[in-house]
Amino acid sequence: MNSSNNTLMTTNDSMIFNKPEIFTEPGGYQFRSFESFYKWDRHKNSENVKKTLPAYTDNEDCLLNCEELDDGYEIKITKSGKFLTDIHAASYFIPFIVGTQGLTKKEIEMSTRTKLRIPKHPQNNILITGNNERDVAYARNRIHMIILAQREKHQMTHFISIRVFSSSIKENFETFRHNILNGPSSRGIHPSIFQKAEKLHLTISPLVLLDDIEIDWAISALNECKNEVVKHLMENVDPPLYIQMEGVEIMNDDPTDVDILYGKVKVDPEKYHSIFQTLVNKITTFFYLKGLIKRRYDDVKLHVTLMNSLYRKKDFRQQEDSIRESFDATYILEKYKNYYFGVVELDFIHLSVRFGTTRNNGNSYYESLTSIPLY
Repeated sequence: MNSSNNTLMTTNDSMIFNKPEIFTEPGGYQFRSFESFYKWDRHKNSENVKKTLPAYTDNEDCLLNCEELDDGYEIKITKSGKFLTDIHAASYFIPFIVGTQGLTKKEIEMSTRTKLRIPKHPQNNILITGNNERDVAYARNRIHMIILAQREKHQMTHFISIRVFSSSIKENFETFRHNILNGPSSRGIHPSIFQKAEKLHLTISPLVLLDDIEIDWAISALNECKNEVVKHLMENVDPPLYIQMEGVEIMNDDPTDVDILYGKVKVDPEKYHSIFQTLVNKITTFFYLKGLIKRRYDDVKLHVTLMNSLYRKKDFRQQEDSIRESFDATYILEKYKNYYFGVVELDFIHLSVRFGTTRNNGNSYYESLTSIPLY
């Protein structure tokens, strides 16, 4: 073979891979850009490509985890020879993808040499066309990262939960509430910051679901968890299992400046606690791999929110965007560090609606879009 007709990548050319440019998206997401490789690829026999890329900077806190890049999609070839794929974006995300005066969309199209077709109907997907698979995949990942960044900034709309409610828990929680409200005065303590007994729950993972399509994805994901996760882990468990709530804790260092007070929980029989911890961890991982949440910790913190400053009812003179007022939990932590709230049998995992209840009077549990049994 005549090597003069087949230009190979040299050691200097490999620098394009070893020291790629870092591209930053809104929200701090970053990825390595191989834009210069595309140029090299198109000019193999040209000496015009002399750009020296900056050295790679290790910035693991900001770099996007490669697992977060969506790869569960298909790229098709059209009759005209173009490459085509699509991506769903709830209507909330469209302005961020388009940008002011369409600048973000234009920048994506120019940098990836693709064409984006933004749907007029919210149920339709964004279409991406280009001359090769690599450009189309590059453009799709750019859009995917914009969606991830904006989803992370949005307030929670849904959550995966396990209800923690029984007659004994309700009675003991109401006693706990009454004694605090009628005990020594502490800054920021108000009846409105207590959770309703009927809504006490374990939060497995918060969710941001912004249209019916995303809701359907989440419903399907939880139902898949029944066979993919729950069944395998619970087959060696002798039911029933119980959640015991005893003691209180906070997750910040200053007990005088607290936003959330939690009830501490453990599984009974204790020998199954690690299995239950693995169960909730695997459920969050399952939703993470579906692209519905961002991974935060290896272990889900098992807790029940008892008091939350976000619940505080604002005075009519306060504006809606007024600063969140914390509370002093020093006395509560000392007095109730071993307080026994009660036990409840573990039964179902719910996909709950944050601002919905099963009854109009607001005294029941959060509305559930779907539920799966634990055994």
